[in-house]
Amino acid sequence: MQAGLWGASGERGSSEVLGAILVFAILVAAISAFQVTVVPQQNERAEFDAYRSAITDVAEVNTQIVRTAGQGTEGSAMIRTGVRYPARAVTLNPPDPIGSVELTSAASASVLNARAVDPDEADYWDGSARSFPTQRLRFRPAYNRFEAGPVTATGSLVYRQPVRGTPIRVSDQSIVRGTRLSLVAVRGEMYAANELVTLSTTPVSTSARTVRITGTTDADGDTEPIRLQIPTDLDGTTWNALLAGQIGSDPNQNVQSVSVSGGVATVVLDGSKTYTLQLSKVEVRERSDDTVVGSTDPAYVVSRADTKVTTTDAPVTLSVQVLDTFGNPVAGEPVSFSDDSSGTFSQSVVATDDRGWATVEYSNGATGDATVEAQCDDCVGSSAATKVVFDVTVTGGVESINRAPTVEVIDIEKINSNRNVFDVTVRATDLDDNLASVEVRLTDPNVDDPDGTSISGRSENVNGGSEVVTVRLDTDDTETNGDNRLNEYHIGVVVQDGDGAIDAESVVTSGQPNS
Repeated sequence: MQAGLWGASGERGSSEVLGAILVFAILVAAISAFQVTVVPQQNERAEFDAYRSAITDVAEVNTQIVRTAGQGTEGSAMIRTGVRYPARAVTLNPPDPIGSVELTSAASASVLNARAVDPDEADYWDGSARSFPTQRLRFRPAYNRFEAGPVTATGSLVYRQPVRGTPIRVSDQSIVRGTRLSLVAVRGEMYAANELVTLSTTPVSTSARTVRITGTTDADGDTEPIRLQIPTDLDGTTWNALLAGQIGSDPNQNVQSVSVSGGVATVVLDGSKTYTLQLSKVEVRERSDDTVVGSTDPAYVVSRADTKVTTTDAPVTLSVQVLDTFGNPVAGEPVSFSDDSSGTFSQSVVATDDRGWATVEYSNGATGDATVEAQCDDCVGSSAATKVVFDVTVTGGVESINRAPTVEVIDIEKINSNRNVFDVTVRATDLDDNLASVEVRLTDPNVDDPDGTSISGRSENVNGGSEVVTVRLDTDDTETNGDNRLNEYHIGVVVQDGDGAIDAESVVTSGQPNS
């Protein structure tokens, strides 16, 4: 009986061991199946979600590039190139993948057949091809499971390249919007393969300044179209889709065609229209990188007014502005002043200020006509573009009375980046000490009559021979709908003396459309 009991107990023990082994085998099989099927699916989902976030990150970098180009302030953004897989207690993950961010090799963007409306600027913007190198910021994913193509930011648009098929745009283009043209050169040297890449966008050549251009004319007097040539990875179909709202016969549609050949998109614009062109250069680098790309070359010189009148030994102010190849001000650039009639300068060589202006006081003890030349020796433009010639008339005695006043815009300062508020500083001068008033008005340059209804205007009483007046113009001063959403404004200044004689100057400045 004892043996029977021991035998039954042994059989039960064997069954329990076999059951445990079976349960363990089932558990191992389940874990293995989970490792082979579920883990890859969950990781692939995590990679897909990370890719979508990375696309948003690249788009934010592009936004910072555009903001830096428009406002001249440094920006910052991050791209998460990798992915963190879900934590697992039993199953295993492969190493977390890490992608890379790089700037591609440089290619040239160009503006062809563009002639400036302003005569001074037309010495440089004379229809010749104006080219500048630009790069593209590219995020390259390296996931373990999810197949994903690179995402690219150009400073004008963002797109992604699928593993198979044609590129897909992520954002709209900002190159052509009506008669406003904007080209941003992206420059830098960088390659980063970190899980999180922090980037800085730094202004190299930026300002709110624009150049008003139109098409050149051929030998028969016919207007030629303006051409923009932009390096691209996109095909012609995608470019036609990007510019769909700009191509057509509507008066507000100015793109005649767009085509792609050899990695270059050519946008053909109606040359009979007048456009405002804004060019900028922005450096992109890792936040921790101290490397700085080279500055832009000074290119040409412009002035506020090329004709001046003064009396014997009375100083007259002469100002020129040095602009770079992007049409933006250059600080610290030496400008030499000379004349043909033994006059006197407050300085013969003047370095430009932070807005690119070099200013001297000129006087002459002899009556007659003097020719004064301001020369930028380091400017890379043609000989005509690198100098400004002033015609100065020096009078005295009774011949000096009842002369018209003069006005020059000294500065336009944008007060608030979220609204369109400008402080306009002007210098009014009357050699007969007979100033009466200065009127400054803000209007829409797109209307047929730029001197029509004002969006904002101020009038100041002045007196004496010379006064500097600062007037604030605010688009919210009137109830006109939509006028604080314009891309640019026409600022007109009129000065009048006590005899009713007037002088006027006008400029076009960029706005900041409210969202």
